[in-house]
Amino acid sequence: MGAREDRLTRQVLDTLLSSDGTPTFAPAVHFTARVAALRDDGTVQLHSNAGENIVRVGASCLLSPAPGDLVAAVSTRDAGSFVIAVLERGPAAGASRLSFCGDVELSVSGGNLSLTTDRRMSVSASECVVEAGSVQASAARVSLFYRTLDAVGEAWSVSVGQLKLVGSLLSCVFDREQHFARLHLRTTEGLDQVRAQSLDYEARDVARLHAENVLVTGSRLVKTTGGQIHMG
Repeated sequence: MGAREDRLTRQVLDTLLSSDGTPTFAPAVHFTARVAALRDDGTVQLHSNAGENIVRVGASCLLSPAPGDLVAAVSTRDAGSFVIAVLERGPAAGASRLSFCGDVELSVSGGNLSLTTDRRMSVSASECVVEAGSVQASAARVSLFYRTLDAVGEAWSVSVGQLKLVGSLLSCVFDREQHFARLHLRTTEGLDQVRAQSLDYEARDVARLHAENVLVTGSRLVKTTGGQIHMG
């Protein structure tokens, strides 16, 4: 052992031992036990060869203990006893649960964060906020169930093979609206009404208006022009 290691050893011993050689700290006792029950105040009742103990869950023990679990615990003179790790899950433990107290922040620096499961992933919260420079989602099928949906943005571009909208009311408000289609079919069971300051219809080949009764009225002028006009 070199001089540097000897110096470090002496510094550690001076920190842990007093001048008369007695320890300056209370040693912790480690033991294993089975979880007997979870109490309402957040503490855990343990059963071991030494008997029953009521302990708290340590901050570093993220996996929540469940009845029947084999856990590692530590007992200190000043701070009390804590569960520090779950060693083995019990037969009735159910799903593994990571438990935190207070605000939690997961930070990744200089790398990527991936969550992978071969089954289902669920997110449940009273409010969910996502902030990102770009969001991409890829799925074979997407289903949305909501009471109210609000979307605000500068531009929206959608490219789909088929688009189907079903609802009780469709309301659109635009400064300018344009439609282009190779074939446009519309069926209205009730009233189909258009109100405009000026109305212009133009067809390259044939324009046809047919009904049981056709009324054409003008408050000042009604004009019909054509190379040939057939009446009757």
